[in-house]
Amino acid sequence: RDSIRSAADELQAALTTKSESSEVSRLLRALKEILWFPLQPHLADATQLYFCLDASMKRVPVPVWSHPRVTFLTSPQALLRKPAPHRPLADATATWLLVNAGEQAVTFPKELSFPYDIVRHLPKQAMPQLPGAAREIAAIESNQSDRWARLHSDTDDGAPEESSFMGSLLDPPAIIHFAGHAASRDPGVESSTAASLWWEGVEQPRALWCSCLIFPKPQPAEAAEDLASDNFLFAAEIAGLDLNSTQLVTLSACDTGAGISPKSEGHYSLARAFHTAGVRDVLSATEAIPDGPTVDLMLPFYRRIAKGDDAAQALWEEQHKLIKDDDPATLRAFGFFRLTRAWVKTEDR
Repeated sequence: RDSIRSAADELQAALTTKSESSEVSRLLRALKEILWFPLQPHLADATQLYFCLDASMKRVPVPVWSHPRVTFLTSPQALLRKPAPHRPLADATATWLLVNAGEQAVTFPKELSFPYDIVRHLPKQAMPQLPGAAREIAAIESNQSDRWARLHSDTDDGAPEESSFMGSLLDPPAIIHFAGHAASRDPGVESSTAASLWWEGVEQPRALWCSCLIFPKPQPAEAAEDLASDNFLFAAEIAGLDLNSTQLVTLSACDTGAGISPKSEGHYSLARAFHTAGVRDVLSATEAIPDGPTVDLMLPFYRRIAKGDDAAQALWEEQHKLIKDDDPATLRAFGFFRLTRAWVKTEDR
């Protein structure tokens, strides 16, 4: 595990500094060897390979996963859970929901107390407008216009709000696609009096308050009972929902699949929260992703979904088509998207 983490961190540093493709290729080969060498004796008869992402795995990009039957699980217990009944994603009667939360720049108050210090690390306490998110949503919507409904709110500009999003989940859609901003923080800063008071009466694990989706015009709540309208949708809030009728959630935002990994139980992340709420498949990003290129992955992915293809297989194949010869730019854009599953069907094993 330490070797994987070290090699993955070295690769991530090379991608962040935009190193030459030859150096990125060398680091990819080294990471692949470290990861796969211990598994080689067991792969000859394997038809399926299950991985549970933890802190050492989150920076391992798609080209390293060369086995065609790799499935990522939200936790080891996903192999033991009874699959929930669900309709095929290609069902023509199923509702698909689009959420563009990146149309506006987001500015936060300068003084932020717990748990809103989740965005304190941002430069100028702001998040930029995401024109790429708007193009992504428009392209997906136009490709299957009869399936998608776009989330709006009652505000003058119609920008999505946390409350309007939560209202749309009263009759859960089969697919949710969110494009916008997300935030996460180190869970270690929890000893203050303010933090202790905040946790009173909170049922969800504290780690699920360490990541959130950001909607336009955030306004920190003064108390936990006002969370539903603060436009910070914390993972803990998501985990308490009933989304058993939702089969796929796509979180096209930075670090939505990243989080802490206590005792090798998988990431406590936004993706984990949707799984806890009952969603089988969650497509998320384990690293920061650039605004713009994502549409090149999402468009063919949803075309495959509309035809009835398996979501995990469709994502894996479309990613490999886009990442060209370990090119750093395409690796940064598409290599860190991951589809995790909350359970697997018996016939899949």
